[in-house]
Amino acid sequence: MSDPGANPRILLVDDDPAILEVLAMRLASEGYTVVTASSGEEALGLIATTPPDAVVSDLRMAEVSGLDLLEAVHRRWPAVPVIILTAHGDITSAVKAIRNGAFDFLEKPYDGMKLVGRIRAALRGRSAAPPAGATPATAPFVAVSPAMREVWRRINRLARVDSTVLITGDTGTGKEVVARALHNLSGRRRGPFRAINCGAIPSELLESELFGHERGAFTGAHAARRGLFRAAHGGTLLLDEIGDAPIETQVKLLRVLQEREVVPVGGVEPVAVDVRVIAATHQNLRRKVAEGDFREDLYYRIDVLPLHLLPLRERREDIIPLVRHFLTELAGGRSLELSPPAIRRLEQYPWPGNVRELRNRVEVAVALSDGDRLEADDFALKASSLEGPATGDLTLMPMRDARAHFDRDYLIRVLRASGGNVTRAAEMAGKHRTDFYALMKRHSLKRSDFC
Repeated sequence: MSDPGANPRILLVDDDPAILEVLAMRLASEGYTVVTASSGEEALGLIATTPPDAVVSDLRMAEVSGLDLLEAVHRRWPAVPVIILTAHGDITSAVKAIRNGAFDFLEKPYDGMKLVGRIRAALRGRSAAPPAGATPATAPFVAVSPAMREVWRRINRLARVDSTVLITGDTGTGKEVVARALHNLSGRRRGPFRAINCGAIPSELLESELFGHERGAFTGAHAARRGLFRAAHGGTLLLDEIGDAPIETQVKLLRVLQEREVVPVGGVEPVAVDVRVIAATHQNLRRKVAEGDFREDLYYRIDVLPLHLLPLRERREDIIPLVRHFLTELAGGRSLELSPPAIRRLEQYPWPGNVRELRNRVEVAVALSDGDRLEADDFALKASSLEGPATGDLTLMPMRDARAHFDRDYLIRVLRASGGNVTRAAEMAGKHRTDFYALMKRHSLKRSDFC
C-alpha cells in the first residue's frame, strides 16, 4: 500500500484496453498513482506484490470475474475498498457485489468525475474508519436477545462500507436508533446525521425538504433552501418510511443515488453531494413493487445491505432489560423496583407499539408512582381509554352500538400500527385521508394519542 503522504495507489482492472487507457488517464490527472490489469488473474498477481489503496474492477471478465477478485481482496486485505463497474442490466450482480463487501458500483456508461468522486469517498472512509477491534464492546441500545446481538454484530460490519442500508421492521422497533449507530461507527461519523420521515411531510413539500429549492421556485419560497441531501454532505441521511414517498419523488431519489447529485426545485444546475443513504420502512416493499406503488429500480438501489429488526413480541428477552434501562433514564435518580406480577404482565403483553410503546408505558408508570415499587397496574396494560370492550361484551349491546365500538376499536388498531401517521393509517384502511379524519373525530380519537 502507499506510503503515508504518497499519492494513493489505484488498481484498475478491465479486459477492454480502451476503457483502461481512458480511466488511467483520468485518474492520473487527479494525482493518483495508477496501476492497470487487463484480467482478474493479472490483478491478483499485482495485489500480491503491492496491495493498492483501492481497486476499481469491471464485473464481467473471463476466468476471474470482478466478484472473484472482490472476494480474494477482502479475504486478505479487508480494508481495501473495491468499486465495481457494471454494464446496464447487471444490477442484480452489482447488488450481490455490495453485499459481498464492495464499496460501491457504477453502471456503464459513467462519467469519469463521478468515478473520481466515489474513489475519494472510498479513500476518505477508509482513512476515517475505526481500526478493527476499536468499535465499542457494547451496543448503544439494549441487545440481550440473540436477535439483537446479531443486529449489533451486523451493524459493526455494515458500518465499514459506504453502501445503502435498508432497515426494515415494525413501527417502534428502533430503526432510527440503529441508523444512528451505523453512522456513529462509520468513517462518516464526524459528518452530519440528518433524518426525515417521508410519510410525515405533505408530498408537495417533500421534494423541497430533500433536494432544496431556489428562491421563487413556488409560492412562499422567499429564500433559497439547501435541502437535507446537501445538509448531510459528508455524512449520513436517513430516509425513514421511504415506502410512503410519492412515485414522483422516488424517481428523483433514484437519480440522486445513481448520479450523486441533486437538482433543487426550480433549479437547472445539478449540485454534487457526498451522502450515505440509510432507508427505513415498516412496509413490505416487494409487495408495493408488485402492486405498482414503489419503483422496482429504486427498490434494488436501496435494498443493497438489508437489516431487519424483529418486533418486541418476538424477542421477549429484551423486555425487562429495556424496562430497567428506561427506569434508569426516566426515574430522575429514584430507585424503582418491579414487582413479580409487573414483570409477568410486561413479558406477556404483545406490545403492538414495540419499544416506543414500552418507553411510553414506563414513562407513565414512573410519573404516576408514589412508592419505590412498580406494580402491574401501574403500566396500564390491561385497560385504558384507548381500549375497546371485549368481543364478548358486544353481544349485550344493540347492533348500532356494537358496530360503533367495533369501528372505534378498528381505528385504534390501525392508528397504532401506523404510529399515528394518519396518511398511512388511511391507506391501510382503504379510506381517503379526509374521510379517515372524519371517522377519528366521530369516535373522539386524536392523532397525538398514538405518536
